Amino acid sequence: VSLAVTYYMSRRYDDAIRELQTILATVPDDPGALLIFGMALLERARFDEAIHALERGVSSSGRSPMLLGMLSAAYARGGREPAARRVLGELAEMRKSRYVTPGAFVFAYTGLGEHDQTFAWLERAFEDRTNIMKFIKVNPMYDALRADPRFTSLVRRVELE
Repeated sequence: VSLAVTYYMSRRYDDAIRELQTILATVPDDPGALLIFGMALLERARFDEAIHALERGVSSSGRSPMLLGMLSAAYARGGREPAARRVLGELAEMRKSRYVTPGAFVFAYTGLGEHDQTFAWLERAFEDRTNIMKFIKVNPMYDALRADPRFTSLVRRVELE
């Protein structure tokens, strides 16, 4: 899975997809593999396949917030905004009773194209020092945000930490 993540971050989506297909042929319900598989499929605009993979990941992970966030993004990018908002609502409800990493909301709002909300949750992710921050400079999910001065400022602050 680490190799597939490297391929994904390097924008070698087809290589990531191939690597993950090999893994998933052996371990079909691996949540980590399904997350990255869904992300790579999204970057290739293979929305139905991404949604299917992420739904499997959500199910096999016991409704992992990160997988729910990415599923919301996949629904949104695949033209299923009501489903995306339903999953986002589930995340908000989940947050009332337990810790939900801000990254889940970053994924969801990025998929919905709601940049102000994305930046609000990126700030929380920065404050919480969540794992997604280490990929801020390379994750393709953030490509639509890179020209925004808030993104440049955030990257600079992450580099100083």
